[in-house]
Amino acid sequence: MEKRPYQITEHAGTHVAGRRIEDRDAPLHLTEAEAAYELQIMTIRPWPEGLHIGEATGVERIGIEAPADGVVREVQLGEPGALPALPAAPVKPRSKKR
Repeated sequence: MEKRPYQITEHAGTHVAGRRIEDRDAPLHLTEAEAAYELQIMTIRPWPEGLHIGEATGVERIGIEAPADGVVREVQLGEPGALPALPAAPVKPRSKKR
């Protein structure tokens, strides 16, 4: 099967098409079947024509900061940059009617 290059968008999380994303500016090579769902949810787009692989894309990614040590990993609760934990939903007592 032929694989084509795709550009990762700002909507992508840590994984796209079952693959961990380490470099958001590098092309992601996927088959048409692998890319179908990801294209629908806009986590990838076709690689721009005329842009050679290895060139900077010029896409500004808002809210995504590069880690200082260069290692991409998931943020753990309590670390700076982690989303706050949501409180548990209140439990509604069951009625005694049966």
